[in-house]
Amino acid sequence: MAVLEYDKVIKYKATITCDSPLHIGSSEGGKEEILVHPVTNLPFVQASSLAGMFRSAYEKSHKPQETAQLFGSSTEGEGTSCIKYTDGLFAAEDIKTELRPHVKLDRKTGTVANAGGNSKFGQHFDIEYVAEGQTFSFDIYVFVKGEDVEKRDTAMEELLARLKSGDMMLGGKKSNGVGKIHLSSLLRKEFDLCNESERKLWIQEEELSEAAYEEYIDQLPEQEMQAFAYRIEIQAETEGAVQVRGIAMDEFGAGATDSKNMQNANKDYIIPGSSFKGAIRSQMEKIAGYLKKQNIIEEAFGKGGESQMEGKRGNLIFSDTIIGDTVSNDQNILRHRIHIDKFTGGVFQQGLFSEKNAIGNPDFHIDIVNRNNPDSTLGLLIFALRDLATQTMSLGNGYATGKGFVKVKKIRVIGGDKKSAEIVEKDGTLRLEDPQQIVAQAIASLKEV
Repeated sequence: MAVLEYDKVIKYKATITCDSPLHIGSSEGGKEEILVHPVTNLPFVQASSLAGMFRSAYEKSHKPQETAQLFGSSTEGEGTSCIKYTDGLFAAEDIKTELRPHVKLDRKTGTVANAGGNSKFGQHFDIEYVAEGQTFSFDIYVFVKGEDVEKRDTAMEELLARLKSGDMMLGGKKSNGVGKIHLSSLLRKEFDLCNESERKLWIQEEELSEAAYEEYIDQLPEQEMQAFAYRIEIQAETEGAVQVRGIAMDEFGAGATDSKNMQNANKDYIIPGSSFKGAIRSQMEKIAGYLKKQNIIEEAFGKGGESQMEGKRGNLIFSDTIIGDTVSNDQNILRHRIHIDKFTGGVFQQGLFSEKNAIGNPDFHIDIVNRNNPDSTLGLLIFALRDLATQTMSLGNGYATGKGFVKVKKIRVIGGDKKSAEIVEKDGTLRLEDPQQIVAQAIASLKEV
């Protein structure tokens, strides 16, 4: 077993802000609950999850030997990790969480899947998340010796700079836009263990106040986007209304609605990333079938497997979309409908029900990760977004009654190399502005896969 030798310790105190809901699963209970600390009984992020996130980001741009020198290796003689992480702890005051409904679909039939086998969940299951905007803090210790100080410090700061830029994701359900985070605060202190006074400080380092540390976040180098090949931004407005049903009602008594659009923990009316992903996937599958390019679907959305070796990660990541401002949507009038028996044409007993929909100007965001032929994924995605813009597809439920359609104003594609293209609505038609041939190249790549 390798022995870690060091004469200096660099300590970072990091604070992370969740830019989207975060799911660190516990696999306990009847739903996918978030992990709760056994002592504080509050949500937390395991140190192993943080270490895995940093290591995964580092090994994508460095040689295996370099990764092993920094993070260690299970192979005997290749060294032990020179970095230690603590658990990420959320502040004790007013941690917001939310519970969201999910439905498992059978991809072959398009219907709700049967649980079957040993599955823990049926067709419908709920997942718990820490809400967007919450923060957690953890410490990083980098143990270095003499000549390795600059090399290891540079490597750690490269990773922290990527975390600051939002180029890393954490936890599960990432393809639904869950787990987007960024570094919002960073303190740093170096302990020289060859110095007696510094050794004394190191012994009591956990008791040091933040005043003993250096504010360091502004000293991190600027980092270009590495994880994502493309980012797509879509500006739209609702035509009529949208409704993605939430898990439960929070209104009771006379005048309460029976069905209401989903809201996040901050009470914003949203189209969740999972719902947006499902609608876009369905349309991309139709187009891929017509083009005989079904292999692109697996590259874009991945596939499940009994093990990690059998499964495959996709490269599309969707984000939650706020539909409109909360006050306006709270004041929307209730829509009343009746439930018809399709066999008799009569009204079901107690068949009158009400619903509250959402309206507004949603801005959609989609990321394409830099793996699995991102160009061909973008090409197929552009065709699906064209159908969204021409209103040949809808979002959420109620398409038969005119709900779920949006009017697209602009689609902007941004490449990792800062190239961009726009599809802009002018005089009722969509026009492509692609001087750097991003979209043209992506569509052309469909012929090559």
